[in-house]
Amino acid sequence: MIKHPEDISKLNERIEEFKRLNENGKPKPLTNTGIFAKGFLLGTEFLGAVLVGFGFGFLLDRIFGTKCVFIIVMMLLGCVSGVLNMYRTAQKWDSAVGTEETNHTAKKIKNKEITK
Repeated sequence: MIKHPEDISKLNERIEEFKRLNENGKPKPLTNTGIFAKGFLLGTEFLGAVLVGFGFGFLLDRIFGTKCVFIIVMMLLGCVSGVLNMYRTAQKWDSAVGTEETNHTAKKIKNKEITK
């Protein structure tokens, strides 16, 4: 297949557009998301996992005729799952702790480059 110059120019345009959208090969962080929205998202992920665990536990208790054994076990598993979901979501946020400047300072402190 022979490449035509217009195909190459279109490809170059798409590459330049991608570079503008993704600076330094990293996706741009969420800029319109405030700290309260992030906290609400983490809270709902945790609560959702616990409620799903409660629902499955309640269902299993009904099926097997036990009192609340499965509710407790499944709610504990839901808590563990909720914490893991929160951790994974927080890891996706590039600037969750601070800006590049504070991260750079933290690296210097970790490497003991800053002295009193």
